[in-house]
Amino acid sequence: MGFLTRLSIRSQIAIYSGASLVLFATIALFYFNWKYRSQTENILTDKSRSIAQMLALNAAAGVTFDDAQSVGNVLQSVRQDPLVEAVYVSTPANPNFSAYTREGRSPLSREAAAGRAKSPGAYVFDDYIIVRENILSGSEVEGYLLLVTPLETVRRDIMIAIGMAALTCIVTIILGEIMLFVLANSMLSRLREAAETARRISSGNLDVPTLTEDGRDEISRLNQAINVMVKSLKHVLGQILEASEPIKRSSSEIQTSTVQQRHGIENQATAISEITTTINELKTTSKQSAAIAQHVLDDSERSVEVSREGAAANEKAVAGMKQIRDQMETIAQTIMSLSERSQQISDIVATVNDLAQQSNFLALNASIEAAKAGEHGKGFAVVAMEVRNLAEQSQQATAQIRGILSEVQSATNSAVLVTENGTLKVSEGVEAIERTGRVIGQLAEVVNQAATSARQISASANQQSVGIEQIAQAMASISQTMNETTASAKQLERTAEWLAEVGKKMTAAIERYTTH
Repeated sequence: MGFLTRLSIRSQIAIYSGASLVLFATIALFYFNWKYRSQTENILTDKSRSIAQMLALNAAAGVTFDDAQSVGNVLQSVRQDPLVEAVYVSTPANPNFSAYTREGRSPLSREAAAGRAKSPGAYVFDDYIIVRENILSGSEVEGYLLLVTPLETVRRDIMIAIGMAALTCIVTIILGEIMLFVLANSMLSRLREAAETARRISSGNLDVPTLTEDGRDEISRLNQAINVMVKSLKHVLGQILEASEPIKRSSSEIQTSTVQQRHGIENQATAISEITTTINELKTTSKQSAAIAQHVLDDSERSVEVSREGAAANEKAVAGMKQIRDQMETIAQTIMSLSERSQQISDIVATVNDLAQQSNFLALNASIEAAKAGEHGKGFAVVAMEVRNLAEQSQQATAQIRGILSEVQSATNSAVLVTENGTLKVSEGVEAIERTGRVIGQLAEVVNQAATSARQISASANQQSVGIEQIAQAMASISQTMNETTASAKQLERTAEWLAEVGKKMTAAIERYTTH
Protein backbone atom coordinates (compact mmCIF):
# COMPACT_ATOMS: atom_id res chain seq x y z
CA MET A 1 0.00 0.00 0.00
CA GLY A 2 3.04 2.26 -0.06
CA PHE A 3 2.16 3.53 -3.55
CA LEU A 4 -0.89 5.30 -2.11
CA THR A 5 1.38 7.64 -0.13
CA ARG A 6 2.63 9.04 -3.46
CA LEU A 7 -0.90 10.14 -4.35
CA SER A 8 -2.75 13.21 -3.16
CA ILE A 9 -5.06 12.97 -0.17
CA ARG A 10 -8.08 13.56 -2.46
CA SER A 11 -7.05 10.54 -4.55
CA GLN A 12 -6.45 8.46 -1.45
CA ILE A 13 -9.86 9.38 -0.05
CA ALA A 14 -11.52 8.56 -3.41
CA ILE A 15 -9.74 5.21 -3.64
CA TYR A 16 -10.38 4.21 -0.05
CA SER A 17 -14.02 5.34 -0.05
CA GLY A 18 -14.74 3.85 -3.50
CA ALA A 19 -13.13 0.56 -2.57
CA SER A 20 -15.03 0.51 0.74
CA LEU A 21 -18.36 1.23 -0.94
CA VAL A 22 -17.77 -1.31 -3.70
CA LEU A 23 -16.78 -3.93 -1.18
CA PHE A 24 -19.84 -3.15 0.91
CA ALA A 25 -22.12 -3.26 -2.14
CA THR A 26 -20.63 -6.54 -3.31
CA ILE A 27 -21.02 -8.16 0.07
CA ALA A 28 -24.57 -6.79 0.35
CA LEU A 29 -25.53 -8.11 -3.09
CA PHE A 30 -24.10 -11.55 -2.43
CA TYR A 31 -25.85 -11.68 0.91
CA PHE A 32 -29.10 -10.41 -0.58
CA ASN A 33 -28.88 -12.96 -3.39
CA TRP A 34 -28.24 -15.83 -1.02
CA LYS A 35 -30.75 -14.77 1.57
CA TYR A 36 -33.56 -13.79 -0.81
CA ARG A 37 -33.09 -16.85 -2.98
CA SER A 38 -33.12 -19.17 0.01
CA GLN A 39 -36.16 -17.53 1.52
CA THR A 40 -37.99 -17.49 -1.83
CA GLU A 41 -37.28 -21.17 -2.46
CA ASN A 42 -38.46 -22.05 1.03
CA ILE A 43 -41.65 -20.02 0.62
CA LEU A 44 -42.30 -21.46 -2.82
CA THR A 45 -41.66 -24.98 -1.55
CA ASP A 46 -44.09 -24.53 1.32
CA LYS A 47 -46.68 -23.03 -1.03
CA SER A 48 -46.27 -25.86 -3.56
CA ARG A 49 -46.66 -28.44 -0.83
CA SER A 50 -49.84 -26.77 0.43
CA ILE A 51 -51.28 -26.70 -3.10
CA ALA A 52 -50.33 -30.36 -3.62
CA GLN A 53 -51.97 -31.38 -0.35
CA MET A 54 -55.11 -29.45 -1.22
CA LEU A 55 -55.26 -30.99 -4.73
CA ALA A 56 -54.64 -34.49 -3.36
CA LEU A 57 -57.41 -34.03 -0.86
CA ASN A 58 -59.86 -32.68 -3.50
CA ALA A 59 -58.95 -35.34 -6.04
CA ALA A 60 -59.30 -38.25 -3.59
CA ALA A 61 -62.98 -38.86 -4.37
CA GLY A 62 -62.48 -38.80 -8.16
CA VAL A 63 -59.58 -41.21 -7.89
CA THR A 64 -61.53 -43.46 -5.62
CA PHE A 65 -64.45 -43.57 -8.05
CA ASP A 66 -62.12 -43.62 -11.05
CA ASP A 67 -63.59 -40.34 -12.29
CA ALA A 68 -60.78 -38.83 -14.38
CA GLN A 69 -62.92 -35.88 -15.50
CA SER A 70 -63.66 -34.72 -11.95
CA VAL A 71 -60.00 -35.07 -11.13
CA GLY A 72 -59.16 -33.04 -14.24
CA ASN A 73 -61.53 -30.31 -13.09
CA VAL A 74 -59.77 -30.25 -9.71
CA LEU A 75 -56.41 -29.94 -11.39
CA GLN A 76 -57.70 -27.06 -13.55
CA SER A 77 -58.10 -25.00 -10.33
CA VAL A 78 -54.33 -24.30 -10.27
CA ARG A 79 -54.63 -22.39 -13.48
CA GLN A 80 -54.96 -19.23 -11.41
CA ASP A 81 -51.49 -19.77 -9.92
CA PRO A 82 -48.90 -18.83 -12.53
CA LEU A 83 -46.10 -20.57 -10.64
CA VAL A 84 -47.53 -24.11 -11.07
CA GLU A 85 -46.37 -25.54 -14.36
CA ALA A 86 -47.74 -29.12 -14.25
CA VAL A 87 -49.79 -31.49 -12.06
CA TYR A 88 -49.82 -35.25 -12.59
CA VAL A 89 -52.13 -37.82 -10.96
CA SER A 90 -51.27 -41.51 -11.18
CA THR A 91 -52.87 -44.63 -9.79
CA PRO A 92 -51.54 -48.14 -9.63
CA ALA A 93 -53.94 -49.16 -12.33
CA ASN A 94 -53.47 -46.10 -14.54
CA PRO A 95 -50.14 -44.18 -14.27
CA ASN A 96 -51.51 -41.53 -16.67
CA PHE A 97 -54.79 -41.15 -14.79
CA SER A 98 -54.99 -37.34 -15.17
CA ALA A 99 -52.70 -34.38 -15.81
CA TYR A 100 -52.61 -30.58 -16.08
CA THR A 101 -49.90 -28.66 -17.95
CA ARG A 102 -49.72 -24.88 -18.46
CA GLU A 103 -50.09 -23.80 -22.04
CA GLY A 104 -47.07 -22.36 -23.76
CA ARG A 105 -44.68 -24.20 -21.47
CA SER A 106 -42.55 -27.28 -21.86
CA PRO A 107 -43.06 -28.79 -18.46
CA LEU A 108 -41.13 -31.59 -16.89
CA SER A 109 -42.53 -34.94 -18.03
CA ARG A 110 -44.45 -37.24 -15.74
CA GLU A 111 -41.77 -39.93 -15.92
CA ALA A 112 -38.97 -37.44 -15.09
CA ALA A 113 -40.90 -36.01 -12.17
CA ALA A 114 -41.79 -39.46 -10.84
CA GLY A 115 -38.19 -40.55 -11.26
CA ARG A 116 -36.95 -37.65 -9.13
CA ALA A 117 -39.70 -37.76 -6.46
CA LYS A 118 -40.05 -41.45 -5.62
CA SER A 119 -41.66 -40.94 -2.23
CA PRO A 120 -43.97 -38.37 -0.65
CA GLY A 121 -42.27 -35.07 0.08
CA ALA A 122 -40.97 -31.80 -1.45
CA TYR A 123 -37.80 -31.88 -3.55
CA VAL A 124 -35.82 -28.89 -4.81
CA PHE A 125 -33.68 -29.46 -7.89
CA ASP A 126 -31.72 -27.05 -10.09
CA ASP A 127 -34.70 -25.78 -12.04
CA TYR A 128 -37.80 -27.28 -10.41
CA ILE A 129 -39.59 -27.91 -7.15
CA ILE A 130 -41.35 -31.26 -7.23
CA VAL A 131 -43.91 -32.19 -4.56
CA ARG A 132 -45.28 -35.73 -4.28
CA GLU A 133 -48.37 -36.35 -2.22
CA ASN A 134 -50.30 -39.62 -1.71
CA ILE A 135 -54.00 -39.66 -2.54
CA LEU A 136 -55.80 -41.40 0.33
CA SER A 137 -59.19 -42.90 0.69
CA GLY A 138 -59.47 -43.35 4.37
CA SER A 139 -56.19 -44.96 5.19
CA GLU A 140 -55.78 -46.60 1.82
CA VAL A 141 -53.41 -45.11 -0.77
CA GLU A 142 -55.33 -44.84 -4.01
CA GLY A 143 -52.56 -43.13 -5.97
CA TYR A 144 -50.19 -40.13 -5.83
CA LEU A 145 -50.04 -36.57 -7.14
CA LEU A 146 -46.97 -34.83 -8.57
CA LEU A 147 -46.87 -31.02 -8.62
CA VAL A 148 -44.09 -29.38 -10.67
CA THR A 149 -43.16 -25.71 -9.99
CA PRO A 150 -40.35 -24.21 -12.12
CA LEU A 151 -37.71 -21.97 -10.45
CA GLU A 152 -36.82 -20.09 -13.61
CA THR A 153 -39.44 -17.38 -13.20
CA VAL A 154 -38.71 -16.91 -9.53
CA ARG A 155 -35.00 -16.70 -10.14
CA ARG A 156 -35.54 -14.24 -12.96
CA ASP A 157 -37.49 -12.06 -10.56
CA ILE A 158 -34.67 -12.45 -8.04
CA MET A 159 -32.08 -11.35 -10.63
CA ILE A 160 -34.24 -8.33 -11.48
CA ALA A 161 -34.40 -7.44 -7.80
CA ILE A 162 -30.64 -7.92 -7.46
CA GLY A 163 -30.08 -5.73 -10.51
CA MET A 164 -32.23 -3.01 -8.99
CA ALA A 165 -30.30 -3.36 -5.73
CA ALA A 166 -27.01 -3.17 -7.64
CA LEU A 167 -28.21 -0.09 -9.48
CA THR A 168 -29.16 1.44 -6.16
CA CYS A 169 -25.70 0.62 -4.80
CA ILE A 170 -24.03 2.17 -7.84
CA VAL A 171 -26.07 5.33 -7.48
CA THR A 172 -25.30 5.37 -3.75
CA ILE A 173 -21.57 4.95 -4.48
CA ILE A 174 -21.63 7.78 -7.00
CA LEU A 175 -23.50 10.06 -4.61
CA GLY A 176 -21.16 9.07 -1.78
CA GLU A 177 -18.12 9.81 -3.92
CA ILE A 178 -19.57 13.21 -4.81
CA MET A 179 -20.22 14.00 -1.17
CA LEU A 180 -16.73 12.79 -0.20
CA PHE A 181 -15.24 14.84 -3.00
CA VAL A 182 -16.97 17.98 -1.72
CA LEU A 183 -15.96 17.19 1.85
CA ALA A 184 -12.39 16.38 0.79
CA ASN A 185 -12.09 19.70 -1.07
CA SER A 186 -13.20 21.53 2.07
CA MET A 187 -10.73 19.59 4.22
CA LEU A 188 -7.88 19.69 1.72
CA SER A 189 -8.02 23.46 1.33
CA ARG A 190 -7.45 23.77 5.07
CA LEU A 191 -4.77 21.06 5.02
CA ARG A 192 -2.98 22.77 2.13
CA GLU A 193 -2.95 25.99 4.12
CA ALA A 194 -1.50 24.15 7.14
CA ALA A 195 1.05 22.34 4.93
CA GLU A 196 2.17 25.62 3.34
CA THR A 197 2.59 27.17 6.78
CA ALA A 198 4.62 24.16 7.94
CA ARG A 199 6.78 24.34 4.79
CA ARG A 200 7.55 28.02 5.40
CA ILE A 201 8.41 27.27 9.02
CA SER A 202 10.74 24.44 7.96
CA SER A 203 12.50 26.81 5.55
CA GLY A 204 13.17 29.23 8.43
CA ASN A 205 10.37 31.75 7.86
CA LEU A 206 8.33 32.31 11.03
CA ASP A 207 6.52 35.31 9.56
CA VAL A 208 3.43 33.26 8.68
CA PRO A 209 -0.27 34.16 9.00
CA THR A 210 -2.29 32.77 11.87
CA LEU A 211 -4.28 29.69 10.83
CA THR A 212 -8.02 29.44 11.42
CA GLU A 213 -8.83 27.57 14.62
CA ASP A 214 -12.65 27.52 14.31
CA GLY A 215 -14.18 24.13 14.86
CA ARG A 216 -13.41 21.07 16.93
CA ASP A 217 -12.18 18.71 14.23
CA GLU A 218 -8.63 17.41 13.91
CA ILE A 219 -7.66 20.03 11.30
CA SER A 220 -8.67 22.83 13.67
CA ARG A 221 -6.59 21.17 16.38
CA LEU A 222 -3.70 20.90 13.93
CA ASN A 223 -3.99 24.60 13.06
CA GLN A 224 -4.13 25.46 16.73
CA ALA A 225 -1.01 23.35 17.40
CA ILE A 226 0.85 25.03 14.49
CA ASN A 227 -0.10 28.51 15.77
CA VAL A 228 1.10 27.62 19.27
CA MET A 229 4.29 26.13 17.78
CA VAL A 230 5.01 29.35 15.84
CA LYS A 231 4.50 31.47 18.96
CA SER A 232 6.70 29.13 20.99
CA LEU A 233 9.43 29.13 18.33
CA LYS A 234 9.42 32.92 18.17
CA HIS A 235 9.63 33.12 21.94
CA VAL A 236 12.36 30.46 22.21
CA LEU A 237 14.39 31.97 19.36
CA GLY A 238 14.16 35.39 20.99
CA GLN A 239 15.41 33.97 24.27
CA ILE A 240 18.21 32.04 22.57
CA LEU A 241 19.23 35.13 20.61
CA GLU A 242 19.33 37.15 23.82
CA ALA A 243 21.35 34.43 25.57
CA SER A 244 23.80 33.78 22.72
CA GLU A 245 25.32 37.28 22.80
CA PRO A 246 26.24 37.13 26.53
CA ILE A 247 27.56 33.61 25.96
CA LYS A 248 29.86 34.81 23.18
CA ARG A 249 31.04 37.80 25.23
CA SER A 250 31.53 35.70 28.35
CA SER A 251 33.36 32.96 26.45
CA SER A 252 35.67 35.57 24.89
CA GLU A 253 36.37 37.13 28.27
CA ILE A 254 36.90 33.71 29.86
CA GLN A 255 39.24 32.71 27.04
CA THR A 256 41.30 35.93 27.42
CA SER A 257 41.38 35.57 31.21
CA THR A 258 42.38 31.90 31.05
CA VAL A 259 45.20 32.66 28.61
CA GLN A 260 46.54 35.40 30.90
CA GLN A 261 46.09 33.17 33.92
CA ARG A 262 47.87 30.30 32.21
CA HIS A 263 50.83 32.55 31.31
CA GLY A 264 50.98 33.85 34.88
CA ILE A 265 50.83 30.32 36.29
CA GLU A 266 53.56 29.17 33.92
CA ASN A 267 55.76 32.11 35.02
CA GLN A 268 55.07 31.24 38.65
CA ALA A 269 55.90 27.61 37.96
CA THR A 270 59.22 28.67 36.41
CA ALA A 271 60.00 30.87 39.42
CA ILE A 272 59.06 28.08 41.82
CA SER A 273 61.30 25.70 39.88
CA GLU A 274 64.21 28.10 40.24
CA ILE A 275 63.48 28.56 43.97
CA THR A 276 63.30 24.78 44.36
CA THR A 277 66.71 24.44 42.69
CA THR A 278 68.16 27.11 45.02
CA ILE A 279 66.65 25.40 48.06
CA ASN A 280 68.11 22.07 46.96
CA GLU A 281 71.53 23.72 46.68
CA LEU A 282 70.99 25.35 50.07
CA LYS A 283 70.00 21.96 51.48
CA THR A 284 73.27 20.48 50.20
CA THR A 285 75.24 23.39 51.65
CA SER A 286 73.39 23.01 54.96
CA LYS A 287 74.27 19.34 55.12
CA GLN A 288 77.91 20.20 54.43
CA SER A 289 77.81 22.89 57.16
CA ALA A 290 76.35 20.36 59.59
CA ALA A 291 79.12 17.89 58.74
CA ILE A 292 81.79 20.57 59.22
CA ALA A 293 80.19 21.64 62.51
CA GLN A 294 80.31 17.99 63.61
CA HIS A 295 84.01 17.86 62.73
CA VAL A 296 84.60 21.07 64.70
CA LEU A 297 82.73 19.53 67.61
CA ASP A 298 84.85 16.39 67.47
CA ASP A 299 88.07 18.44 67.35
CA SER A 300 86.87 20.62 70.23
CA GLU A 301 86.14 17.57 72.33
CA ARG A 302 89.62 16.23 71.53
CA SER A 303 91.08 19.64 72.51
CA VAL A 304 89.23 19.42 75.83
CA GLU A 305 90.72 16.01 76.37
CA VAL A 306 94.19 17.34 75.52
CA SER A 307 93.74 20.30 77.88
CA ARG A 308 92.77 17.91 80.64
CA GLU A 309 95.87 15.87 79.93
CA GLY A 310 97.96 19.09 79.99
CA ALA A 311 96.53 20.02 83.40
CA ALA A 312 97.34 16.57 84.70
CA ALA A 313 100.88 16.87 83.31
CA ASN A 314 101.26 20.27 84.92
CA GLU A 315 100.30 18.84 88.30
CA LYS A 316 102.84 16.12 87.81
CA ALA A 317 105.42 18.77 86.82
CA VAL A 318 104.71 20.71 90.00
CA ALA A 319 105.10 17.56 92.03
CA GLY A 320 108.30 16.74 90.21
CA MET A 321 109.71 20.22 90.74
CA LYS A 322 109.35 19.65 94.46
CA GLN A 323 111.54 16.64 94.01
CA ILE A 324 113.79 18.31 91.41
CA ARG A 325 116.70 18.42 93.78
CA ASP A 326 116.87 14.68 93.77
CA GLN A 327 115.71 14.02 90.27
CA MET A 328 117.16 16.64 87.91
CA GLU A 329 117.29 14.25 85.02
CA THR A 330 113.68 13.35 85.57
CA ILE A 331 112.82 17.04 85.57
CA ALA A 332 114.75 17.56 82.38
CA GLN A 333 112.88 14.72 80.70
CA THR A 334 109.57 16.04 82.00
CA ILE A 335 110.40 19.49 80.67
CA MET A 336 111.25 18.02 77.29
CA SER A 337 107.99 16.09 77.35
CA LEU A 338 106.18 19.27 78.23
CA SER A 339 107.85 20.98 75.31
CA GLU A 340 106.61 18.24 73.01
CA ARG A 341 103.08 18.47 74.43
CA SER A 342 103.18 22.21 73.93
CA GLN A 343 104.10 21.65 70.31
CA GLN A 344 101.09 19.27 69.91
CA ILE A 345 98.82 21.84 71.49
CA SER A 346 100.21 24.41 69.10
CA ASP A 347 99.35 22.10 66.20
CA ILE A 348 95.84 21.56 67.60
CA VAL A 349 95.38 25.29 68.07
CA ALA A 350 96.44 25.82 64.46
CA THR A 351 93.86 23.24 63.38
CA VAL A 352 91.17 24.92 65.48
CA ASN A 353 92.13 28.24 63.94
CA ASP A 354 91.77 26.78 60.44
CA LEU A 355 88.37 25.30 61.33
CA ALA A 356 87.26 28.62 62.77
CA GLN A 357 88.28 30.37 59.54
CA GLN A 358 86.37 27.80 57.48
CA SER A 359 83.35 28.20 59.77
CA ASN A 360 83.55 31.96 59.34
CA PHE A 361 83.67 31.53 55.53
CA LEU A 362 80.76 29.08 55.56
CA ALA A 363 78.75 31.40 57.80
CA LEU A 364 79.37 34.22 55.34
CA ASN A 365 78.16 32.04 52.44
CA ALA A 366 75.14 30.97 54.49
CA SER A 367 74.27 34.62 55.14
CA ILE A 368 74.44 35.29 51.39
CA GLU A 369 72.18 32.31 50.60
CA ALA A 370 69.75 33.36 53.37
CA ALA A 371 69.57 36.84 51.84
CA LYS A 372 68.74 35.25 48.48
CA ALA A 373 65.98 33.15 50.11
CA GLY A 374 64.25 36.31 51.28
CA GLU A 375 61.62 35.99 54.00
CA HIS A 376 62.21 32.23 54.40
CA GLY A 377 65.94 32.72 55.04
CA LYS A 378 65.72 35.18 57.93
CA GLY A 379 65.97 32.49 60.60
CA PHE A 380 68.87 30.87 58.81
CA ALA A 381 70.61 34.27 58.53
CA VAL A 382 70.45 34.67 62.32
CA VAL A 383 71.96 31.23 62.82
CA ALA A 384 74.71 32.02 60.29
CA MET A 385 75.50 35.24 62.15
CA GLU A 386 75.81 33.30 65.42
CA VAL A 387 78.09 30.77 63.76
CA ARG A 388 80.18 33.60 62.38
CA ASN A 389 80.50 35.22 65.84
CA LEU A 390 81.47 31.89 67.37
CA ALA A 391 84.04 31.37 64.64
CA GLU A 392 85.51 34.81 65.28
CA GLN A 393 85.65 34.08 69.03
CA SER A 394 87.35 30.78 68.22
CA GLN A 395 89.97 32.64 66.15
CA GLN A 396 90.57 35.09 69.00
CA ALA A 397 90.90 32.23 71.48
CA THR A 398 93.35 30.37 69.26
CA ALA A 399 95.40 33.56 68.93
CA GLN A 400 95.55 33.80 72.71
CA ILE A 401 96.40 30.12 72.97
CA ARG A 402 99.11 30.54 70.37
CA GLY A 403 100.61 33.37 72.41
CA ILE A 404 100.38 31.32 75.57
CA LEU A 405 102.00 28.33 73.83
CA SER A 406 104.83 30.57 72.71
CA GLU A 407 105.34 31.59 76.29
CA VAL A 408 105.16 27.93 77.35
CA GLN A 409 107.80 27.02 74.80
CA SER A 410 109.99 29.87 76.02
CA ALA A 411 109.44 28.72 79.56
CA THR A 412 110.35 25.15 78.71
CA ASN A 413 113.49 26.38 76.97
CA SER A 414 114.34 28.39 80.04
CA ALA A 415 113.61 25.35 82.15
CA VAL A 416 116.06 23.36 80.07
CA LEU A 417 118.66 26.05 80.64
CA VAL A 418 117.78 26.10 84.30
CA THR A 419 118.20 22.33 84.54
CA GLU A 420 121.56 22.79 82.92
CA ASN A 421 122.47 25.62 85.27
CA GLY A 422 121.53 23.58 88.25
CA THR A 423 119.35 23.66 91.19
CA LEU A 424 119.46 27.42 91.44
CA LYS A 425 116.98 27.74 88.66
CA VAL A 426 114.55 25.17 90.14
CA SER A 427 112.54 27.79 91.88
CA GLU A 428 112.21 29.75 88.67
CA GLY A 429 111.20 26.49 86.96
CA VAL A 430 108.56 25.84 89.61
CA GLU A 431 107.13 29.28 89.11
CA ALA A 432 107.19 28.86 85.33
CA ILE A 433 105.43 25.52 85.64
CA GLU A 434 102.82 26.96 87.95
CA ARG A 435 102.37 29.78 85.48
CA THR A 436 102.05 27.21 82.71
CA GLY A 437 99.43 25.34 84.73
CA ARG A 438 97.36 28.48 85.05
CA VAL A 439 97.66 29.13 81.34
CA ILE A 440 96.68 25.54 80.57
CA GLY A 441 93.67 25.96 82.85
CA GLN A 442 92.68 29.03 80.92
CA LEU A 443 93.28 27.10 77.71
CA ALA A 444 91.06 24.28 78.94
CA GLU A 445 88.32 26.76 79.79
CA VAL A 446 88.55 28.37 76.34
CA VAL A 447 88.54 24.95 74.67
CA ASN A 448 85.49 23.97 76.70
CA GLN A 449 83.72 27.12 75.54
CA ALA A 450 84.77 26.38 71.95
CA ALA A 451 83.38 22.83 72.31
CA THR A 452 80.09 24.20 73.70
CA SER A 453 79.85 26.65 70.80
CA ALA A 454 80.64 23.84 68.36
CA ARG A 455 77.82 21.77 69.86
CA GLN A 456 75.45 24.69 69.44
CA ILE A 457 76.65 25.21 65.85
CA SER A 458 76.15 21.51 65.10
CA ALA A 459 72.65 21.51 66.65
CA SER A 460 71.72 24.67 64.73
CA ALA A 461 73.08 23.21 61.51
CA ASN A 462 71.03 20.04 62.01
CA GLN A 463 67.88 22.06 62.75
CA GLN A 464 68.59 24.16 59.69
CA SER A 465 68.94 21.01 57.58
CA VAL A 466 65.57 19.74 58.87
CA GLY A 467 63.95 23.12 58.17
CA ILE A 468 65.41 23.32 54.68
CA GLU A 469 64.23 19.74 54.02
CA GLN A 470 60.70 20.75 55.04
CA ILE A 471 60.93 23.83 52.82
CA ALA A 472 62.08 21.64 49.92
CA GLN A 473 59.12 19.29 50.44
CA ALA A 474 56.73 22.24 50.62
CA MET A 475 58.18 23.68 47.41
CA ALA A 476 57.79 20.29 45.71
CA SER A 477 54.13 20.21 46.80
CA ILE A 478 53.67 23.78 45.55
CA SER A 479 55.30 22.84 42.24
CA GLN A 480 52.93 19.89 41.84
CA THR A 481 49.97 22.13 42.68
CA MET A 482 51.14 24.68 40.11
CA ASN A 483 51.38 21.93 37.46
CA GLU A 484 47.81 20.83 38.26
CA THR A 485 46.67 24.46 38.18
CA THR A 486 48.33 24.89 34.78
CA ALA A 487 46.53 21.81 33.48
CA SER A 488 43.22 23.13 34.86
CA ALA A 489 43.84 26.49 33.20
CA LYS A 490 44.46 24.79 29.86
CA GLN A 491 41.27 22.75 30.29
CA LEU A 492 39.34 25.93 31.13
CA GLU A 493 40.81 27.59 28.03
CA ARG A 494 39.63 24.68 25.85
CA THR A 495 36.18 24.89 27.51
CA ALA A 496 36.01 28.61 26.75
CA GLU A 497 36.93 27.94 23.10
CA TRP A 498 34.19 25.27 22.90
CA LEU A 499 31.69 27.66 24.51
CA ALA A 500 32.56 30.34 21.96
CA GLU A 501 32.07 27.84 19.14
CA VAL A 502 28.68 26.84 20.61
CA GLY A 503 27.67 30.50 20.74
CA LYS A 504 28.59 30.93 17.06
CA LYS A 505 26.61 27.82 16.08
CA MET A 506 23.59 29.04 18.07
CA THR A 507 23.74 32.41 16.34
CA ALA A 508 24.08 30.77 12.92
CA ALA A 509 21.12 28.47 13.65
CA ILE A 510 18.95 31.36 14.80
CA GLU A 511 19.83 33.48 11.76
CA ARG A 512 18.11 30.84 9.57
CA TYR A 513 14.76 31.95 10.93
CA THR A 514 13.00 35.20 10.10
CA THR A 515 10.27 36.46 12.40
CA HIS A 516 9.31 39.69 10.61
